[in-house]
Amino acid sequence: MKLPLTIATCVLLLTACSEEDIETANFGSSFFKNQYNLVNATDVEIAFHMANTELDGDERNVREDKYRVKVLNAGDASTQITHEHNANRQISFFVESVNKLGMLVQEKIKVKNDTDYHFIAMQGNNNSLNLKVLKKERSDHDNVFTVRLLAARQCPFPLMVKQ
Repeated sequence: MKLPLTIATCVLLLTACSEEDIETANFGSSFFKNQYNLVNATDVEIAFHMANTELDGDERNVREDKYRVKVLNAGDASTQITHEHNANRQISFFVESVNKLGMLVQEKIKVKNDTDYHFIAMQGNNNSLNLKVLKKERSDHDNVFTVRLLAARQCPFPLMVKQ
């Protein structure tokens, strides 16, 4: 009597799970988690999205709301999140302005296991967005204070080069 009930339960569970559910349930290890420091280096409100590729390598639609991990206003402090990834380690990163149409950018990057990253949204020329995913670097030295600066400068006039 117990065997048919067990088989029926297993069949029900397997048919009710999507590939994404099974993939997420199988992570369960710090080997498949990385820390991401989200940084909004723009003057607009930015939505950060992250989506793993499917197990067969196809991309998910990272623009969907279910892949939104955080929204940061201009001037907000950076926020650290943990993101699980599958064995493919291909992640689609996407940032978009919440209030301005057309300000969006997407990039697919292969990340390393057990590595922390900065996920940065920057404002480019003509109100465009750029995104960067940089590996966090540590270079601790005694009696030294280290600062990492992100800077962008637009020149209001063309540079003159003397030949």
